[in-house]
Amino acid sequence: MKITIAASSAALALCMLFSPTVGAQNYGNVQISSATDAGSLALPVGATLAEYKRFFKAKGTKRFSHIVLPANWQDLGWRNDITLGFISTTAFAGANPLYACFIAGKEDFFTSNNPECDGQQKLQGYHFIGYIAGSQIEGTVPLYRCNLARKNSHYDTLGSNCEGTAGATLDGILGYIFL
Repeated sequence: MKITIAASSAALALCMLFSPTVGAQNYGNVQISSATDAGSLALPVGATLAEYKRFFKAKGTKRFSHIVLPANWQDLGWRNDITLGFISTTAFAGANPLYACFIAGKEDFFTSNNPECDGQQKLQGYHFIGYIAGSQIEGTVPLYRCNLARKNSHYDTLGSNCEGTAGATLDGILGYIFL
């Protein structure tokens, strides 16, 4: 679902109504509740919000975050996991781009602020994902990247504790996404 927010951020409340996986998620240090007063949020001028989802494959050991699931991936066993929040498909003041990348031969997908994917491969056709805030602003929370090396699996999360996954390490904050 893609929603453009103009003068009123009350539309964000509608996003939350139509995206129940945003509500009632617990990421350790962030409790997300659909009871958030989204109508009081002031979105940056020019922000066009799109749902930012995490997908999984192979019983959740492989993860991929994006606003879309690439064509035919569902046929390969990829499924919707959760909605992490919302990112902008258009630039706004203080925004940083977010890119889809992968490590060749490992089916290890990850996101990066680096258009060159930290020296790894760009996901062709789906490389550019959108924009996230470079610093925390009202209505945003940190988006973290974690690494579960023993499973060759990076993943995005809202929890600095990597959702309590045994053996996962925190790569750092990618930026800030809207709830």
